[in-house]
Amino acid sequence: MGYRSRGTTFWNGAVNGSSPTFAFWNANEPNNQGEEDYAHVTAPGVGQPGSWNDLSNVGDSSGNYQPKGYIVEYGGMPGDPVLQISTISIITIPVITNVTSASRCGSGAITLQATSNIGNINWYTAPTGGTPIYTGNSYTIPLLNATTDYYVDAFPVGCTLGNRVQVTATIKPVPVIGFTTPNPVCQNTNTILQANTSLGVINWYDSNTSSTSIFIGTSFTTPILSASTSYYIEAINNGCVSNRVAIPVQVVPAPTLVDETVIFCENTSVTLQSGISGSSYLWSTGATTENCAVGSAGTYSVVITTPLNCNLTKNFTVIENTAPEITFIKVEGLTAEISITGTGIYEYSLDNIHFQSSPIFNFIVGGVYTCYVKEIGTNCGYDYEDFVVIDYPKFFTPNADGFNDYWKLNGMYLFPDARIAIFDRYGQLITVLTTKNPHWDGRLNGESVPSSDYWFVANLGNNTSEVKGHFSLKR
Repeated sequence: MGYRSRGTTFWNGAVNGSSPTFAFWNANEPNNQGEEDYAHVTAPGVGQPGSWNDLSNVGDSSGNYQPKGYIVEYGGMPGDPVLQISTISIITIPVITNVTSASRCGSGAITLQATSNIGNINWYTAPTGGTPIYTGNSYTIPLLNATTDYYVDAFPVGCTLGNRVQVTATIKPVPVIGFTTPNPVCQNTNTILQANTSLGVINWYDSNTSSTSIFIGTSFTTPILSASTSYYIEAINNGCVSNRVAIPVQVVPAPTLVDETVIFCENTSVTLQSGISGSSYLWSTGATTENCAVGSAGTYSVVITTPLNCNLTKNFTVIENTAPEITFIKVEGLTAEISITGTGIYEYSLDNIHFQSSPIFNFIVGGVYTCYVKEIGTNCGYDYEDFVVIDYPKFFTPNADGFNDYWKLNGMYLFPDARIAIFDRYGQLITVLTTKNPHWDGRLNGESVPSSDYWFVANLGNNTSEVKGHFSLKR
């Protein structure tokens, strides 16, 4: 539509007036030359933007003087003809008012949105040309594998003058994770688990449903493990989370070791047994063999590392038994007690055939005996010694009644070299008995000694030990 520019043209009530948009003529228009009877909006680059030019009704078919729009306004001034308007046409240029791009993790469906002021929205795969792939405000791609740009406009199909607006469907990659299958581990130890991811960081969990991670990274050191278990990993990158994957950890029960006490005989050695084969060993002696020979008493230990990295310690108490050595034979009346030195388990005998664990022997009659002692724990040797058992009265009554009038050593005839010294309570020698003087009548220098306890020391000869004892004199 146009407005013939015959006569004077007013704008906003003023001759050649002005307004914020189409208020001015371009240069010296209107100049009423030729067929320039219509006001057209000028092309971009001609005069000031939005100015008018007085052109022909149809204008040029191309170039700067091709009409770009028609503006009609009636001023209603005196002398203006009465307009007879049969219709009004409003031309609105379609504009995309908003686009909403979208993103998702991994392949799948994705929906893009666009709105315009008028018209139907057409979706294209290229910024220019081509045929719409969809028409509408919301476009859902059923399956998309990679980030893709789409383009929209609201122009009629085939209109090539308007610019299309880009809308992007972003496919964010989902991390791919993996792990190194752990070897079985020993009970009451820990291990290091290894995982990897194509993108992002790895979170570790102690259950498949836990929402709180216990570690972030590719290398996780477990706590001490007492039983088989599983840990779980997932990776996250740019908001995209991988599947959660279980890493099973097999825990093998640790071998059971019992500390030992080992006994061996002096002047020999003993081999300590670790008790586990096919492992590595470190003894407290520095040896690295499965078993270790030692030759002295003490405490020893071995640290054993099994193929599953079980670190076990076994302790040994090594006792050295010694051959017995008889140090003293205590004889009191018809009882003898054998004293020895040495470390071991000992048994005692008087005939070297029949042995007993007690070192005490009781006799019926006195005489010369031989005591045998042997070590039976490790068969570590023996010792023997002769000793004498003498029989004597515990008291005598020197009152000339014919009963117990004398104190003497019974069987003294068996000891021809015997010498028996008798003492009073103060240690004064009273008399000495021999085979020639075999008994005591209770007198000293012809005088009767008082009733009291008296002591004797008997040296029986034949390399036998002294025998000591005491008796009472009663009047």
